[in-house]
Amino acid sequence: MDNMTRVIADYASSLTFAEVPDEVVRAAKQRMVDSLACAIAAYECEPARIGRRLARGAIPERYVGHILGFGERTTAQDAAFVNTAMIRNLDFNDQYPGGHPSDCLGAFLAIAEAAKADGRRLLSSMVVAYELFVRLNDATGLRMKGWDQGFVIGVCTAAGVGHLLQLSPKVLAEAIAIVSVANVPMRNTRAGELSLWKGTATAFATRNGVFAALLATEGMTGPDRPFEGKHGLWDLITGPFVLEPLSGRGGTFRTPEVQLKYWPVEYNAQLVVWAALELRPKVDLHDLVEINIGTYRFAHSEIGSEPEK
Repeated sequence: MDNMTRVIADYASSLTFAEVPDEVVRAAKQRMVDSLACAIAAYECEPARIGRRLARGAIPERYVGHILGFGERTTAQDAAFVNTAMIRNLDFNDQYPGGHPSDCLGAFLAIAEAAKADGRRLLSSMVVAYELFVRLNDATGLRMKGWDQGFVIGVCTAAGVGHLLQLSPKVLAEAIAIVSVANVPMRNTRAGELSLWKGTATAFATRNGVFAALLATEGMTGPDRPFEGKHGLWDLITGPFVLEPLSGRGGTFRTPEVQLKYWPVEYNAQLVVWAALELRPKVDLHDLVEINIGTYRFAHSEIGSEPEK
């Protein structure tokens, strides 16, 4: 086991709800409610319909999954896919530079009942995922290298599910290793004309994270050095990196830094909507001849650089 895998697994297995400050609990609750609202609003979206059709009739003996608002039970991994597809569909859920940590929540809501987890353990699994998400995105810079956010989502999902299931650090490490080497998606998902996959790619990653955790519970082992070894993440993509000290382990809790959206548009466009609303009572629409918009390089790259967008 390499050191990066050990750090992630140890943190996911050892964090307790008692360690989480009240203000972080409040922040986690806010983001949970925000995510549930996004899921309810997108319940009938096409990706969720597709996922529910595939999930029907698949009821395992262990780790039954729960799909939000859906009476039937299915596998935990199928439920994770559908839940996250709903949370993510409107692009209205929370975000941190590099992606949307609330994409992980579809998995936790899917398996929490089967894990016999109470509300405190559900929230602490969420904090595990958010704290790791922030640090992994800060450290890897995968988005700027052309890789998609699903890699970090997969790792954080496996870590949070392992926390919910109260897996040992060793078993958690196997799950993290499995999903790390098998789930490195390309950012082409968000380029050009956008497909249904754009809002579903991280649902696939959460499905993979859940399945990796369940495989590990049954004895499946993963590569021993997924980050630091030959042909691992460091070798092929990122180069060596270190994580900022984890919360409660010498670092501060960063979950409250994850940003909520006021408008259902891509995060870099939030300010433009505010500006338009401020201008509305001050300018007569009929007097406008042209509008010049200034922006920054990343916003242009994300939402203004291609004809399809």
